[in-house]
Amino acid sequence: MIQKIQALQKRLISKTEEVVEKELLIQEKEKIYIELKHILARHPGPEVAEQLNIYQNMIRDKTKQMKAMTAEMNVYESQITEYKIEIEHLNRELQNVKKTYFKQKRRQQQMNTSSNDDNNNDNCTNQGNKLRKYQPHIKDSQSRFTGGGFKLTHVVN
Repeated sequence: MIQKIQALQKRLISKTEEVVEKELLIQEKEKIYIELKHILARHPGPEVAEQLNIYQNMIRDKTKQMKAMTAEMNVYESQITEYKIEIEHLNRELQNVKKTYFKQKRRQQQMNTSSNDDNNNDNCTNQGNKLRKYQPHIKDSQSRFTGGGFKLTHVVN
């Protein structure tokens, strides 16, 4: 009987040791469970995943829109360079037209001055008379207005 009690005591001791080990394992598993629970609490939920999909779609749309606008901008830049080239061409053409115009004008003036050298003395006296004829005759009693709108009763010659 003593042997039976000793055998039962040994069995009891081994079982209590097993229980203690099992409790330690349970505590470790509970710690791991709590840590995982905290980690999952920090992770986003399904609403965030939906929002992420929405934002990704918006980014794709905006990227397409930016590419289209970039292509449009490139077209406008090419038009600008074409217009600049056309402006340069027209400016050169304008300069050439001005040169030919002024050359023709100088030739005409030279021809007029060479033909007018003979009649130079007669023209000077005639031009002086013409200028006097074109001046309006103003009586002293009449008032005259100038560009500023002021009355002049006394005309200074």
